[in-house]
Amino acid sequence: MWHYAVVIGFDAPRQEFILRSGETAEQRLSTSVFNHLWQRSNYWGFVLAAPAQRLPEFAQIQQVLEQAIGMERVSAELAAHAYLQAAAKWPENPGFYFGAGNALLQSKQPQMAVIQYQNAVKTQPDFGDAWNNLAEAWGALGNTVKAKKAAHRAVEIGGAHALVYQETLRKFSQ
Repeated sequence: MWHYAVVIGFDAPRQEFILRSGETAEQRLSTSVFNHLWQRSNYWGFVLAAPAQRLPEFAQIQQVLEQAIGMERVSAELAAHAYLQAAAKWPENPGFYFGAGNALLQSKQPQMAVIQYQNAVKTQPDFGDAWNNLAEAWGALGNTVKAKKAAHRAVEIGGAHALVYQETLRKFSQ
């Protein structure tokens, strides 16, 4: 039966991988056996890293985005951290700033959310969702003038969420 094993070490002098596999706490495989078995899975694997560490060099944009979105279900703070790491690695991608803004707003940090939404719209000026959420963040800070201006920009951009943008503008125009 196929299952995964966790590489927990490597014994260099003996050229053996040390694995935790099933109920076996310390299984040792020679490098050649390990490579042969790993080849049968098309070299499938993943790296588990704590959110406080930087992204691995081989990280890919779509995978990191999907993982950060999934992390939002568990912890907005951790998701914000993941989005900010990704934004540092890929500063030209407005989606990471937008995700960070959303997670920060969700975790009751509207001032920090404003900064991230501003980064998103600076990177992609026609990003209607970011303008709309920037309006919400300004509103959370009590600045209805800036909220109304951001919501108005979202309405100008329009798009699939135009009705949401119009509702946001109405909220801050009263």
